[in-house]
Amino acid sequence: MKSLISSRAAAVAMALLASIPMAMGAGAAAPSPAAPAAEPSESTVVGIITIDGTVVKKVTAGDVKSKLAVLPPQLAGAPYDQIFPLLLKSVVTEQIITYYAGKAAIKSKPEYAKMVEECKKGAEQKLFLEGEIDKLATPAELEKSYKEVKEAAPKEDEYNVSMITVTDKQKASRLLQEAKKAGVAKFGELANKESMNKIPDGNLGYVRLGELPEAFRDKVKNAAKATIVPNVVEISMPDPSEPNKKVTTYNIILVQDKRPAAFPPFEAVKNELKAAVSSKFAKQVIKDLEGKAKIELFGLDGKPLDQKADAPKAGDASKAEEAPKAAPAA
Repeated sequence: MKSLISSRAAAVAMALLASIPMAMGAGAAAPSPAAPAAEPSESTVVGIITIDGTVVKKVTAGDVKSKLAVLPPQLAGAPYDQIFPLLLKSVVTEQIITYYAGKAAIKSKPEYAKMVEECKKGAEQKLFLEGEIDKLATPAELEKSYKEVKEAAPKEDEYNVSMITVTDKQKASRLLQEAKKAGVAKFGELANKESMNKIPDGNLGYVRLGELPEAFRDKVKNAAKATIVPNVVEISMPDPSEPNKKVTTYNIILVQDKRPAAFPPFEAVKNELKAAVSSKFAKQVIKDLEGKAKIELFGLDGKPLDQKADAPKAGDASKAEEAPKAAPAA
């Protein structure tokens, strides 16, 4: 449920990651931000994979876009143009593995047929359960869950934040002094000229503290409105091209405004609400289905199992929770 009030964190992270590929270059000046390019048609070729002199796959924009359906929650809210390079790389990697798996005749192995059959069963069960859950996750139920989450959500502020990101510490110090001298009104111009990220005017919009990198939070929280944070903020992030390596960036931060955070409207979080209540309804569906069946279980010795005896008792559960508390400190 936490994702309902922090889905924009992905966009902030991607904005910072966007500067890294440029930082890997030989110190070239960052270009001024351009307007987002028009999204290509699904048949547009965005990648060509050649192995041993033979083109084995032409990756299309449609291939890349299909990855949106399986994005992890932390990236689900990120702008498509910013995560596109990462998704494209993922598709290319999958296609290369598929090519070599084909050469190895994996489909002819007995294990392959067994795995395919298990996947079919899983898909059948998943689609059936989703249909049954949809019957229970009515608009009224979702509205009820929305009100509960909204009432329980902590009251917090959100901040309109802009930033200039570079990978040279001395340059960051110089830019901080320039920004202070030029004033808040000129911060956007300086960001467009010098920052390595591609955000127009360096502006992230309104974000909550939890959506920002940890190193930013206290700086932003303690800054007054229309104020440039007095010190350069240093953070380390994973290098997208080499996950085991990190890249350090130096950031000049402007806090333009502060206001009480508004809870997202129902329509904006309806899909997330449905996913959140699905677990509860899935248990209910399974319990109802099992209640319609006569179930007989037998142990390894062939004797009938006492199913009631296998159920955890309330007292046992409470004792289990208390046990760690009673243990002496190490």
